[in-house]
Amino acid sequence: MEVVIYNKELYQVFYAYSSGYIELKKIDSVIDDIILVHRSEISQLEHNAS
Repeated sequence: MEVVIYNKELYQVFYAYSSGYIELKKIDSVIDDIILVHRSEISQLEHNAS
C-alpha cells in the first residue's frame, strides 16, 4: 500500500477515488479510523534512489 504524510503523520492509502479524494488509514492504528481527504492535502514520502 502507498504510504503518505497527512498532518505530519503517516497514513496508508486505503482507497483512491477518480475525483482526487482518497481514504486514509493511520499506520499502526488499533482501530480502522478511515478519513477522507483530497490528494492536494497530502505529501508523498520521498524515496531515495539507491
